[in-house]
Amino acid sequence: MTIRHVSDSVKQVPEIDALAKRREPEQERSRAGVASILDAAASLLDEHGIDQITMTAIAGEAGLSKAALYRYFPNKAAIIRSLAERTFEQDAQRVLDGLDRDGDGRQLIVDGMADYLDLHRTQPHRVQLRAAIRADPELSRLDVADSQRNAEVISSALAARGDVADPELLALRILLILDSADAVIRLAPMVDPAYADRITAEFLAMIGDRLDSR
Repeated sequence: MTIRHVSDSVKQVPEIDALAKRREPEQERSRAGVASILDAAASLLDEHGIDQITMTAIAGEAGLSKAALYRYFPNKAAIIRSLAERTFEQDAQRVLDGLDRDGDGRQLIVDGMADYLDLHRTQPHRVQLRAAIRADPELSRLDVADSQRNAEVISSALAARGDVADPELLALRILLILDSADAVIRLAPMVDPAYADRITAEFLAMIGDRLDSR
């Protein structure tokens, strides 16, 4: 009985491995398909507003048929939601990358915020996404939770370096800074570039001063 059991188990291994090999390319293709759709949506949003793009346009930009697009996403709202969630992940990674740098903790925060604001000026679809996030209660909750996590990650990392006297207070200030950045993101595209530069510089100076206070 024992020999037959072992023999049966050995016979099953190739079947499991073969199944895993079949699934892996499918999963990779699925991830690649989703990424191409989100990239296409971002590209179209860089040129047009959310209201001006359609599922047909996204499918064409991604090089897919509409039928193939609908296999991934049921509608445009689902694509915008996934694109917003991807930006949360990207921004969280940028936070971690920024904390790997040497330098004064306060300046790292200011530099990170400058980078965050610059992203919204060089990638206009992010501005569109911020508006979509504000308009969607569930996305807004996810955004706030994401901002809280990022604030706590930054504060904890700087506390571990000895740059922070009160980590809890710093996390609160960073959360307020992230929320206030929405005003700068909203204003910048609505004014001329020189004035947008002044708005950004003033905002960064304000947060720098606040971070300096005890």
